[in-house]
Amino acid sequence: MATSGRQESDLLFTANGDGGRSTQSVYWQTAWLPALKTVQTADLKKTPRIHDLRHTNPSWPIHDRVPLFTISRRLGHASTSTAESIYGHLMPQALQDAAYAMQRSSSMRKE
Repeated sequence: MATSGRQESDLLFTANGDGGRSTQSVYWQTAWLPALKTVQTADLKKTPRIHDLRHTNPSWPIHDRVPLFTISRRLGHASTSTAESIYGHLMPQALQDAAYAMQRSSSMRKE
């Protein structure tokens, strides 16, 4: 059982709350389009696609320096190389962070 009280095989988004599988077209018409209209009245200039959420989800923790291993596992990737190839460009600070870590490690050994 997953820690949320759901089984890992349980669907996250269901049709009409009945636990059944939701089709893309039903979700598009009943949830996505109404949500877009709501935010566009609040001055959203872009028209995001549903798939854009897939990339937003890992982008925020990457920005907050959550380890790529953790993000990769949350996305269901078997290897961090998948996440690295897709989202690596969002981590320009990673090399500098590694250099700082090595510097701290080196200075602790001297003490």
